[in-house]
Amino acid sequence: MNKKQKKLMTAAMAILILAVFITICGCGSSGGSPSSSAYWKALSSGITSNLNAIWGTGSADVYAVGQGGVIRHYNGFTWGAMASGVGNNFTGVWSASTNDVFAVGDTGTIARWQGTDWYLMNSGTAQHLYAVWGSSAGNVFAAGDGGTLLRYDGFAWSGIATGTGENLRAISGATPTDVFIVGENGTIIRWQGACTPMNSGTTEHLHGVAASSSTEVYAVGDNGTIQKFDGTNWTNMDSGVSENLYCAWRSNNSIIFVGGAGGVILYYGGSGWILMNSTTTEDINGIWGITSTNVFADGNAGVILQYKYW
Repeated sequence: MNKKQKKLMTAAMAILILAVFITICGCGSSGGSPSSSAYWKALSSGITSNLNAIWGTGSADVYAVGQGGVIRHYNGFTWGAMASGVGNNFTGVWSASTNDVFAVGDTGTIARWQGTDWYLMNSGTAQHLYAVWGSSAGNVFAAGDGGTLLRYDGFAWSGIATGTGENLRAISGATPTDVFIVGENGTIIRWQGACTPMNSGTTEHLHGVAASSSTEVYAVGDNGTIQKFDGTNWTNMDSGVSENLYCAWRSNNSIIFVGGAGGVILYYGGSGWILMNSTTTEDINGIWGITSTNVFADGNAGVILQYKYW
């Protein structure tokens, strides 16, 4: 082997080692910027009514809920209709497992799927409910108008005193006993067995929240507002946009995705918010994913998007 051949061999080995390293560590998708190889693409929902929330247990088990009691289920190939038996709008959905799903909506509606049919639960309230989140099927929270906060212990729903009359819009837990609830006029409440009001640092209406840990929580709202909690204080982040922001989700490697008005989707990997190409101008109302390179979003006019390596 001559000198030139040795150089070519060395360069080829370096490229191969780099490719293996990127594959193993997931570089390009877990850092400050989105992967250049993944992108958002529209999926056919089969409907044109507004979708308000999305959640699942895996890429072949995703639920989208919305206007008029609509529930769509994704099996990894197509979105199919599910009969909810409800005419009220659904505004929140959360999955405890493949066959245990909760959906909440107008006038205190809570519906549950346990593998056979959707059925109504007794919520004990007539207030509109906007969000549902849990750590297990025996520890589920729902929030809504007039400071309403409910908890399901595996047997029944009961009310929790929040100390506020503000409308509550979103819930996310850092742990089963450390839960953050956000709402209108900058309201943020922390539940740790009892509710404590927090100084959010904003008076904007907040619509979404994502808790990575008890020392890393993101709340999003009107006029591009993003507030971050570091375990001590809430501070404002520069989102780079002025649109209202409606939803937030964090991946298991602490990548944050945020959706909002006009098709806005933002990505945060630790070094500034990045505006992504969502491929739509419809409002994004819900966002959820399996990993930072396999994320679903839904919104107005039946829009459902997926971000992944295609």
